[in-house]
Amino acid sequence: MEKLRRNITAKISAYILMIAMILICFISAAVVAVNVESEAYSSGRAAVKEGICADTADAAQYKLSDKINTYIVPEYTEDENRNRDALREGFKAYEDEELLTGESDSAKFGYIITENSDDADGSGNEVILRSVNQEIIDQSNGDSFISVSRMHDYYTVRVYVAQDCASGELPDEISQFNYILNRLYELRIIAALIMIISFLAVIFLFLFLIRSIGVNSSSDSFNERRAFALRKIPLDLAALAAGLLILLTFYIEFYYSDENLDVVISVMMLIVIFCSVVATLYILLFAARVKLGKWWQSTICYQLFRLARWLLYKMKSGFRLVPVVWKTAVILAAGLVINLIQMVNFYWYGGVVTFTWVVCAAAFSAVVIHTAAGMKKLKAGAEHLANGDLDFKIDKKGLYLDFAEHADALNSIGEGMERAIAGKLQSERFKNELITNVSHDLKTPLTSIINYVDLLKKEELDNEKAAEYIEVLDRQSKRLQKLTEDVVEASKAATGNVKLEMMPCHIGTLMSQIMGEYKEKAEEKGLKLILDIPERDPVITADGKSMWRVLNNLMSNICKYSQTGTRVYQTLKIKDEKVVLTYKNTSAYELNISEEELMERFVRGDSSRHTEGSGLGLSIAQNLVELQGGSFGIYIDGDLFKVTMEFSRTDKNY
Repeated sequence: MEKLRRNITAKISAYILMIAMILICFISAAVVAVNVESEAYSSGRAAVKEGICADTADAAQYKLSDKINTYIVPEYTEDENRNRDALREGFKAYEDEELLTGESDSAKFGYIITENSDDADGSGNEVILRSVNQEIIDQSNGDSFISVSRMHDYYTVRVYVAQDCASGELPDEISQFNYILNRLYELRIIAALIMIISFLAVIFLFLFLIRSIGVNSSSDSFNERRAFALRKIPLDLAALAAGLLILLTFYIEFYYSDENLDVVISVMMLIVIFCSVVATLYILLFAARVKLGKWWQSTICYQLFRLARWLLYKMKSGFRLVPVVWKTAVILAAGLVINLIQMVNFYWYGGVVTFTWVVCAAAFSAVVIHTAAGMKKLKAGAEHLANGDLDFKIDKKGLYLDFAEHADALNSIGEGMERAIAGKLQSERFKNELITNVSHDLKTPLTSIINYVDLLKKEELDNEKAAEYIEVLDRQSKRLQKLTEDVVEASKAATGNVKLEMMPCHIGTLMSQIMGEYKEKAEEKGLKLILDIPERDPVITADGKSMWRVLNNLMSNICKYSQTGTRVYQTLKIKDEKVVLTYKNTSAYELNISEEELMERFVRGDSSRHTEGSGLGLSIAQNLVELQGGSFGIYIDGDLFKVTMEFSRTDKNY
């Protein structure tokens, strides 16, 4: 089979055989169809013969009617009397001639043509215009003849055919027809078998050709040239040409007429062959293109689609370059021009123009509403981004042109902000990790320095200068140790790496204890500490050690940076379900920086660095307060420095 598929002679032979089988299948199917219509497969022989005689008589009356309308009365006028006179004169002139060849010698055939009038001869009798073999019909038994009649405008044709007639006993024009019908009846069984066998052969040969198409044993260069040629054939244009050829063929067959039945059958066979060749060649061409792949790319429709898409892309790209204001102006101007044209034509076309105006107005309104909906969607997206919802994405469904680009820009803003925040957080985390690691690395040598300084202090040194140096080393090493501890603490607080034990805490008691710790130091500085707390100490949920560190840092800063001889106010108030702690003092230094800058790490109010301190106290305090669920804020008004902390109350039945 593989060799046959590659053999060009075998494929051509298979194709010719397939066309022959199609013709045989068509002829046998026509025979079967005629027999099915005459019920030859379900009725007895006598009934079928009677039907054949009826069809023969019907064909004869059609022939007679055609001859009468063609030769005896070719044209009718509007005057009925003139038409009747012309009909009678025509039959008189044709009295000696036969309408059907051999009709007078047909022993089992006859016909009667009468005029359509109740009193055509004035006596009410039927006027016979022409009769053939009427005496045979009258002498025979009426049951032995099949009669068919047809009424026309001015005459009626009645044809009689004997039930036992043979083709040789009929006029020549219908003798052949009767013979063919009888012959078709005799071939009813063999025709059905041939139809089935030829149909299966057509299917087998067609599948063989479909599988063999594109398979060739010739050189690769020939195959490449053939594939290139096939790819250049537009399949839709070929389909259109094949369809037009088939339609033209059927059109010719429909309007073709010939009295010779053999000629008619021959023409029909030629039409079947031609249509089969055209249809099968196109199908095989299509199969070959499908095997080559991407068959649609060679079609004219695909090329037109590509051209249209390219033009739309260019128009869209050009339209994008136009500013939004000018786009709106162009669309508005186009709408106004269309509206003006319809107003001018309203006088001439009335209702039609009114209808089109309503349609255009509705379309324009739909565009405006759709545009407004798009703007609303963009506004909602911008509001989400403004509120910090960076994960929100604007749905681009229904947005077009500049609106779609604006949606992309807003979505990109959110993504960019997320990347920037992630980068900043990562940088902050790296910085905190660096500070923690460096601080831990500093603690080990610093501890050794402190220990050795302590050992030197215990030694008896005769040199006073050496003792002073040791004192300086001791003070500065302890200061460095405190700074290192603050850096580690600040790093832990900033990264949340602080272990908290949250429990109820009497915040007023804690404020009193802290004030007691710093009372002596404050008096040395000339500061007056004023504590204002409620009679019943409110309870908050917090970590005691962390809150002690927060308040300790605040009091330490107050003692360092407050103006000598001023008051320091510490208040505790209850507002609804909140507990508010406030520390206020007067700064000894000019506070020429903002609250945000003062909250930064390593920044102090004493910019001249006259006092000791790392500048980490406020930052540590803020981070610890926020880790415990509270809020921390500072306020500067001239030399007045104020810190406010707010926590949720635990004892709500206060």
